[in-house]
Amino acid sequence: MGMAASQARFLGLTARKTNVEYEGQQVNQQRTALSNRSANYYTHIM
Repeated sequence: MGMAASQARFLGLTARKTNVEYEGQQVNQQRTALSNRSANYYTHIM
């Protein structure tokens, strides 16, 4: 594998890793928002 191919593979893997991390952050934000909504619901019910 040549230097250009190695660099292209590295950049591809880095991009995929970044995308996975971003998607994980999105899931965590949704989870936090849902948790806050749930806490609000139970706070106002009691």
